[in-house]
Amino acid sequence: VTFTKKATTIKSNFQQKCWDATRNFFFHRFAQDERDGIKANSLTYQTGKFAGNPHGREQIGFIPWYFNLPDAGFESAWKFLMDTNYFYSPYGPTTVEKMDPLYNVARNCCAWSGNAWPFATSQTLKAMANLLRNYQQNYVTKKDYFKMLDNFANTHLKDGVPYIGEANHPETGSWSGHDHIGHSEHYFHSSYIDLVISGLMGIQSKETDSIEVDPLIPDEWDYACLENIKYHGNDITLIWDKTGKKYNKGKGLLLFSNGKKIASSPVVKKIKVPLKYRIKTDTPKLVNYA
Repeated sequence: VTFTKKATTIKSNFQQKCWDATRNFFFHRFAQDERDGIKANSLTYQTGKFAGNPHGREQIGFIPWYFNLPDAGFESAWKFLMDTNYFYSPYGPTTVEKMDPLYNVARNCCAWSGNAWPFATSQTLKAMANLLRNYQQNYVTKKDYFKMLDNFANTHLKDGVPYIGEANHPETGSWSGHDHIGHSEHYFHSSYIDLVISGLMGIQSKETDSIEVDPLIPDEWDYACLENIKYHGNDITLIWDKTGKKYNKGKGLLLFSNGKKIASSPVVKKIKVPLKYRIKTDTPKLVNYA
C-alpha cells in the first residue's frame, strides 16, 4: 500500500508538471536557474533565450512508456517519432527533434543535440512495445516497430563488421569519432536482444508459474521463429507460420516448451498458459568467464 501511494503521487506529479498540452510532449523541467535566462521550475523553452519556441522535444520524452507510467491521454506524443520532420531518420531516431533551434548532429562523438544514441534508441523501442500492447492509439503500428528495430540493427556495423558505440550519425550511420580503442566500443547495454525476444516476438517474463507471449510480428509476415529460449528452466520455441508449410509444425502461432506444444492460435495474439518452473539437475552450471 505504501509503495502504491508513492507510485500514484509520482505519476500524478510527473503528468501535471512535465506534460505540455500545447506541444503534446513530456519535457524536462529545470530544477534551478540556468544561463541564458532559464528559470527554475520551467519546462524547456518556456523561459530563456528560446522562450515560446514551439519545439524543444527530446527523445527522453518517450521514456515514461518504458515503465507504462502515463495514464491514457498522452499518446499524442508518439505522432512525432516516425515523422522525418521530427525524430525519424534511417539510422535514428535523433535525440533532439530536427526543427529545434539547437538541433546539431556533431561530426564526432558524442553530443545529445541530434546524433542517434543506441542506448536511447533501445529505451524508445521498449517504450514503443509497451505502448502498442497496453494503450489505445493510432500513431504507431507493429510495422513501425519493426521498421525502427530494423534501422537499429543496421546501426550495428562499422567498416562492414559488427560494432556498437555511444552515438552515431542518424542519416548515414557513421561512427565518426569512435576511432580510438577504449572510447565506447562494446556498448551492448543497449539491449538489442531483449528488443527481439520480448519486443518483436513478445515473450513476457512472469513471476508466476506461467508464460505469456504477445508478439509484435507485422501483419504482413508469413512466418517467424524464435527458439532455444531458456525460461524458468524450460526450453521455449515460438513459431508463427501462416500456412503451416514453412516449419511443418502446424499452422498459426505455436508455442512449444521442451519440444511439446503447449498453446496455439490461428492468428497472432496474446497467449498466456501455465508453465511450471523446471529444475534441471543434469546440466552443468554455465559460468561467464568474461
